[in-house]
Amino acid sequence: MDKFPEAFERFERSDVDISDVRDSNDLIRKFRYWLNRGTTAKQDECIRKEARRLGIKIIKPLGISERLEIPREKLKRHYTTHQVRGKTVTVARIPKGMKGAGRFAKRY
Repeated sequence: MDKFPEAFERFERSDVDISDVRDSNDLIRKFRYWLNRGTTAKQDECIRKEARRLGIKIIKPLGISERLEIPREKLKRHYTTHQVRGKTVTVARIPKGMKGAGRFAKRY
C-alpha cells in the first residue's frame, strides 16, 4: 500500500485522460486498463480514496445479493462456507432429500 500513491501519480502523469471520469468505478476501469491487468481489493480501496481526493463521485461496490436483488438473509439460507485445503469455499446447501447425488455441491 505504500507504493500505491507513487503508482497513482504515474497514472495521473501518463497520457490517460481522467477528465471524463464519471465515478470511482470508471476510474478503476481506466487504472486497470493502464496497468494492463486486474487490481486487488486494496488497490480498489485506494483508488476510491484518490477519487474522493479528486472530487469524483464514489460508488460502493455491489455484493451478490444486491446484484441479484435478493435479500441477504434469503441468499444466506441457500449457501454455506467451509474450509477446503486452507481456503474458504462457498457452496450451495444440498436439500435433505437430494443428498449424495452431488447435484448442487461444487466439485473440486
